[in-house]
Amino acid sequence: MHYYENLRWPAPDGIIMVSYDAAGSGNNTIIDGGANGSVLTISSQGTNITNQTIINGFDLVNGLATNGGGIYMDGDVAPVLVNLNVKEDTAIGNGGGIYYKPNVFYTTGYCNYWKPNFLPCRLINVIVKNNFAGDPTIPAGSGGGIYIEGYYQTDDQHCTEINTQNYMMTLEDCNIRNNKCLIYGGGIFVQYAKIGIDDTPIFENTGATEVAGFILTCQ
Repeated sequence: MHYYENLRWPAPDGIIMVSYDAAGSGNNTIIDGGANGSVLTISSQGTNITNQTIINGFDLVNGLATNGGGIYMDGDVAPVLVNLNVKEDTAIGNGGGIYYKPNVFYTTGYCNYWKPNFLPCRLINVIVKNNFAGDPTIPAGSGGGIYIEGYYQTDDQHCTEINTQNYMMTLEDCNIRNNKCLIYGGGIFVQYAKIGIDDTPIFENTGATEVAGFILTCQ
């Protein structure tokens, strides 16, 4: 099955979307973004999207967006993504395949603290391949496959250190390959965040500058 859609996830938590093909024939249903925005957008609208929300068994292809050509996620969102192929998507900015910038902190005064009950977004058996991030006219383009951004906080003796204990995203039995970007991290770019990677090869990714496969920046 091949559909041309740009999906915007609804607000309620706990929705489970499973491809009929994934359960039966073993061939994923294809959702084609038609180069008209992110294929899938998950952005909280007053409701936390937790690990109770599951998306299983789709190919997300041909997305074209400022950030997150295949999947764009921001706000209070941490779904479980299973058996997906995120491929042949493009971001003019960052995250050709997947862009993830969750709201994982709360603020007291001028200090930011990690939300104690935040669970990471989980990717299980997800293939991220043949995606591209970049625009030479800006210039921009980091995280050809996946771009993950946490929150930067300058040193302050009155504030507790943040983002040292919790994962923002975990990759389990995934495959990150043959992605490209114009600047940093052809495979994965992580900024001010912590991720967990288990049995996930990252190979044949290219970037114009710095490390091509994986880059982690922190303060």
